[in-house]
Amino acid sequence: MFCNDSRPSNHRDGLSALAILMLLAACSSGGGGGGIPNVTAEDETTPNDALADANALTLGTPIRGDVSTAGDVDSFAIQLTVGQTVRFELLGTRLDQGNWDANANVPRLTILDTDANSNDKLLEQDFSGNFSDGWGWGTHDLDIPMFRVPATGIYFVQVTQDNDTSDGGAYILRASSVSVSGPQQEAEAAGVSGDNDTFDTAELIRPGTMHGYHVASELDYYKFTISGPTVVSFELCAYRNGVYADTGIYYDTWVELFDTDGTTELTSDDDTYFYDSAIQYELTTAGTYYFVVDEYDPADGEYFLTYTATSVGGALESEPNNDAATADSIAFGGRVRGVNSLGESDFYKYSGKAGDMVRVQYFDSDNAQSKPDDVVVSLIGTDGATELAWGGDEDLQTLTTILQETGTFYIKVENGGVDSPYAVVLTRFATSTYETEPNDTDAEAGVLATRVSGVIDSAPDVDMYSITLTKDRLARFTCYASSGATSSDGVGDLSGHGSDLAPLIELVDDTGTVVASSTSMPALGIYAECVTDPLPTCTLAAVIDTTGTYFVRVSAADGGFSATHYYVLEYVSH
Repeated sequence: MFCNDSRPSNHRDGLSALAILMLLAACSSGGGGGGIPNVTAEDETTPNDALADANALTLGTPIRGDVSTAGDVDSFAIQLTVGQTVRFELLGTRLDQGNWDANANVPRLTILDTDANSNDKLLEQDFSGNFSDGWGWGTHDLDIPMFRVPATGIYFVQVTQDNDTSDGGAYILRASSVSVSGPQQEAEAAGVSGDNDTFDTAELIRPGTMHGYHVASELDYYKFTISGPTVVSFELCAYRNGVYADTGIYYDTWVELFDTDGTTELTSDDDTYFYDSAIQYELTTAGTYYFVVDEYDPADGEYFLTYTATSVGGALESEPNNDAATADSIAFGGRVRGVNSLGESDFYKYSGKAGDMVRVQYFDSDNAQSKPDDVVVSLIGTDGATELAWGGDEDLQTLTTILQETGTFYIKVENGGVDSPYAVVLTRFATSTYETEPNDTDAEAGVLATRVSGVIDSAPDVDMYSITLTKDRLARFTCYASSGATSSDGVGDLSGHGSDLAPLIELVDDTGTVVASSTSMPALGIYAECVTDPLPTCTLAAVIDTTGTYFVRVSAADGGFSATHYYVLEYVSH
């Protein structure tokens, strides 16, 4: 069985459809033990540039390829079932940032239809606008988060360089099933107008994910009912999926939330996840409300709309709580409500430990019904007075930081101008094991199991962690650091983590040789970030040739040292 020379076609080279399916199934066992498949390698014995020579790709099994030479195209074939939702991750700049950056290039990813549909383009990430208006955000890996399979059959995936007149680099392609909760299909067929384009024809949406199609210059109306105070969340995935079919335009979304009359706008949003829109809003009055999928510029496009509804209450503040000494308590996962009078501050306290990634979201007049004014929220340190640094905020009103000590921390809510009710939600995004100094050398290295944290604080500080890696297994190291989004990042509402570290991550073998690295300060601006997981400051993907002990070294890419150069480093084996 020749798994990487499959020539998957229903008619080419004498292979029947049944034979192709058997071939693809035989290639699905990746090995590696523990249910995690090994990374396989593309087969260029017969160049796989053409669809007739496509290598087999199976769900869950990463395949490693190389498009270092200008103009090289790698083709893959994958058997998919109607109704499946599939994520295509393309780890190029995260795997081989050095070469992609040196060539000032990024990978291009394209999904093509089955032979029965003439292998037409279905989705494409096209950074420079070779065949479209182009990607409007950073230079990094352009994955495709959600592809809905229109019919059972063999589809094709192609990888090449964005600028195919310039060299590229290595990459790993991984297709995986996406579990879609509460799947729904828009009643209005793709490309059809008039079925749900007005308030009167609004389509009922339930909590879950609606798959729909937006017709240029028209609206899709949805309606939903709540019975009491509820936080509703709507998130579109359209722009992130790339250019739809042959439209030649990235669908840049716009959304609106309307009151029960269908005409009074409560809020709207343009960009939250790159150019995909999102709304989180607290509704207090029972009734039927309306949500509209719109556009920033006219464009046809497929979309996924994820809707969640969470009944809310929360403990009411207990006055006086105007300073750290009288602060009310809030636990992770908790929600509190208060009324902030003019000139007053409300304090809440919680217990945290060094290495906790903490998130605080607040609801006021900007994202809640029946709240007349906004409030100002701050994260306060264990002394009850010093503000912590944080990232995020913006439309989702979410502050994020990484705690640097263990103790009691505070949330401060200040009045925005008039007496106004508000709500605050506290979550712990992740926990980690804090470093123990010294850990600057291999001999002193800490152990990286899942997640560690530390600070690059004084010259010549570096932090070293040991880890056992398995041959041919995809390892991914993500670093959460900078307080602001990098120039490549498109999720400013949730990115940034209170640090001002520009991280450099290096994977070192037991001889001290650097075998892989990534940085948030690339020379030519090709970032080790991506579409499917945009929160880390940078990511390092690696596949090693020999099982053994390796070391992950974290340092400051700019050579600086500071008590605010802190980070969380996470390891995942795929």
